[in-house]
Amino acid sequence: TTWTSDAVILDLERAIHEHRLPPGTKLGEDELGDAYGISRTIVRAALLALSHRHLVELKRNRGAFVAQPSIREAREVFEARALLEPRTAHSAATRMTEMDLALLRTNICNEHAALDAGENGRALFL
Repeated sequence: TTWTSDAVILDLERAIHEHRLPPGTKLGEDELGDAYGISRTIVRAALLALSHRHLVELKRNRGAFVAQPSIREAREVFEARALLEPRTAHSAATRMTEMDLALLRTNICNEHAALDAGENGRALFL
C-alpha cells in the first residue's frame, strides 16, 4: 500500500477515535514513518493537519501527542454542537435527496452495529 498524507490522516484519525491511540500517546515521526513506510515530511504534514482538527497536540521540542482535552474543553465542544447541530440538521433535511436519505440510513445502521458490538470509537467515527 502506498500511503498519502490524506490516507495517513484518515488512518490516524480513526485510530484516535477508536482509542487505539489513547489520549496522551506520543506520536513519534520516525515510528510513524516506519509504520507507514513514508517520509517524515508526509508524517509532519499529517500531524499538522490533525493538530488543526484538535486531535493532536504539537509540543515544541517534545513532539506530537494525541490530544487530552480537559473536562471544560469537552463541555464547550458539546455546548457548541448543541447550538449548531439542530439548525444544520434541519438545513440538510430540507435539501436531502433520496440518495442522501439512503446513505444516511446506511450510516445509521453501521453506527448501531458498531454500538451493538461495543465499538464505541468506530461508532463515533461514523
